[in-house]
Amino acid sequence: MTFWSSSEATSEANEQFGPIQRMVESEMNRLLEGISLEAQWEGWKWAFIAIIVSRKFGQDYTERVRRNSKNRVLEFRLKLDHDLFVSSPRIGQLSQYFDQLRRSVEAMAKWEMSLADRSILLNALKDAEAVLASRQSPPPVASGLGA
Repeated sequence: MTFWSSSEATSEANEQFGPIQRMVESEMNRLLEGISLEAQWEGWKWAFIAIIVSRKFGQDYTERVRRNSKNRVLEFRLKLDHDLFVSSPRIGQLSQYFDQLRRSVEAMAKWEMSLADRSILLNALKDAEAVLASRQSPPPVASGLGA
């Protein structure tokens, strides 16, 4: 399975989301490269589109979950809270994104993806979030003792 992501967002949210999206996509595909799912899911694409629009426009953007068997794509268009997203530090934005990615994995049960396969994907999300969160944390301050 490969992971792909994009957004339908206001310009402000999209500017902040873009770097996060690229980091997550890269890390997820690195992790997914080494895993095997049940045969019926091999070669599928997991497409996630983040909807990050302000409340005044939010009524026009509905969440969607769909499967395209011909193209082997599981597509998730899920909302992130616009105001919370744009006002959060990057680590908070990353957390909000991963929350929605976990929602998408849970929704895969709709297509009878096994609990074992969903657990594999959730573990990949957990690992990716840990790696990317550690990159967002400031380096530890040296105590100035010893040496």
